Amino acid sequence: MQSQNEPSLAVDGNENEVETDEDLRVQAVRNAMRDMQKRIPAFRMVYISPMHLRCRQEELIHNTYRTSRSTPKQRSSFPGVGDPKTRIEAENSMSQALRLMGRENEMNGASTARRHTSGGLDLERQARTSTSSVTKIGRRIDLFGSDNTNDSFVRIKPLQVDLCFGGSYCLRDISGSNVEDESSCNRSIGTDGYSTLMNFVEVLRAEQEEREWKFTLAQQTIGQSRGIDGKMQSAPTASSLLAQGKLKGPLLQRLIDSQLQVIRNLQLLTMPEETGAADAVRDEYEKIILVQVSENRIVSAEEVSNLANDFVGKAIHKNFNPNGRFAMLGDFGQDLRNETVHLKPKEVIPAKHLETLFFESRQTAESAGRDSLFAVDATFDAPFQRLTADESGDHFPVFASGLDQWQSLLRLSLSVEHPNATSRIWNAGLSDGGLHNMFLSEDGEMWLFDLGEPCLQTIPSFLTKFLMSFFHTLGMEEDETGDWVVRFEQDGSSGRLRPTERTVELQADAIRAFNVTVDRIVAELFDGADGVRILLLRYVVTQLVSDAAFCIEKWRLKGGGDELRSDHQDNLEKWLWRALWDVYVSEELRRRYLAREMFTRQGGGRGLRL
Repeated sequence: MQSQNEPSLAVDGNENEVETDEDLRVQAVRNAMRDMQKRIPAFRMVYISPMHLRCRQEELIHNTYRTSRSTPKQRSSFPGVGDPKTRIEAENSMSQALRLMGRENEMNGASTARRHTSGGLDLERQARTSTSSVTKIGRRIDLFGSDNTNDSFVRIKPLQVDLCFGGSYCLRDISGSNVEDESSCNRSIGTDGYSTLMNFVEVLRAEQEEREWKFTLAQQTIGQSRGIDGKMQSAPTASSLLAQGKLKGPLLQRLIDSQLQVIRNLQLLTMPEETGAADAVRDEYEKIILVQVSENRIVSAEEVSNLANDFVGKAIHKNFNPNGRFAMLGDFGQDLRNETVHLKPKEVIPAKHLETLFFESRQTAESAGRDSLFAVDATFDAPFQRLTADESGDHFPVFASGLDQWQSLLRLSLSVEHPNATSRIWNAGLSDGGLHNMFLSEDGEMWLFDLGEPCLQTIPSFLTKFLMSFFHTLGMEEDETGDWVVRFEQDGSSGRLRPTERTVELQADAIRAFNVTVDRIVAELFDGADGVRILLLRYVVTQLVSDAAFCIEKWRLKGGGDELRSDHQDNLEKWLWRALWDVYVSEELRRRYLAREMFTRQGGGRGLRL
């Protein structure tokens, strides 16, 4: 018998080569790396223009002052500057904005810095754009270079920004010339371009976050495949194929194959010391329970460590903090009930139903003895799976279950014993790997885009965005005008919402595809381990409600609810309709999840489908 550490004999033609287990592992890692490189876009450049570097804080303050003075009566869920406290805060913000504009950072390594004429605009020719409420003014950009890597700096002046790259750089004026022409290149003698980039990014990021700058990232084009006619064409997204009823059969199986391969790739690309966290998270959870018993209080989500938060895919802090998304939903329902939110005519119907959901659900959670499903059943006239009073008595909708709900989620994530359920993987920045962020060719080749910040997380939490997108993306299907399809129609007599006929068909297709996908994932990644399916469902349901909160945040950010700002925006009601869809489908899955859980407790779970 050959031991695990002994070399194996590989025969390649007439040449014998001895390969050790370590050789095979290294080759597997290399293959995983190459496969991921084919699937994700390569970063090419950051585009920074004078308009990227304008003073956004001052624009916001000026816009608020101008609009508030023109219309003193403001019906908004956000306090206007007419409120004395808010006016003081706005004035302080204005002072801070002016300080930010006038502050000049000290130049590091000024004696060694070499200035390069970057083609920046002079003051008279600076880029300017205007809106009806505020003028936007860009800042001139001057580029510098230095041989010392640590000399990187960003210096902000009222009308100019100096950017210095330290180390290995090539500053080139490309105005009127080919971007590849190096004749005008001002080059350093350094060779470590990565250190140069990372040092500059570190100093730039601090200013970017403080000043709310937004830059344009350029990535390599991906998702190109050769069509039947032999010409290169862009592959559709997996979400568009789902909406067309095409994500089934062999194409769906190839999508699942690719998703499983991506996860196996990430397992290989994760360092051994990065995988383990379950024991530390379990210890933290046990201490939390001990504190609650000994101190007779509920531990807030704010007290949860980043390690435990990452373990469940960052679902705790963003959702269950006292100022997190789920608390915001209740506040939004209260604002709607108090009529402090300005609504445009097309926003009235979806807002009315969101008020019923979130206000009534908060009342339900705070009042013992009320039907926990009242708010949902009062909103949707839908074929939900009905639960008996005994089954539903202790269960509220996710958005009305209290901010301590994270504890049961963390406990559930630790309860599955299969190693793939608790070992972490490096996610390569695939923080939103939903169907809408996947290109899928006709032959099943899959590419991923929309990369975020890489982190370590468990495989079930990594799968959350992928699985929830089977339902979530139906709320983003575009119609012939480019707007999102409204998934509901309102019953004339009851006033409740019911899914359109087309939506019922698509939802059935989505559930079938979801079932097939989850079945294969549970079988092939977790060996059919008990509890994994329930955990995956819990993540999906929680994320759907979290996305509903995201939609409302987006609606507000774009001016929704503000009488002054919303007048300059059209079609904002689509965000409210999408929030309703997320809540509806989350409740559909939640009730199926509860039925499965109850049925499993009675020992008959094998025959129950989602």
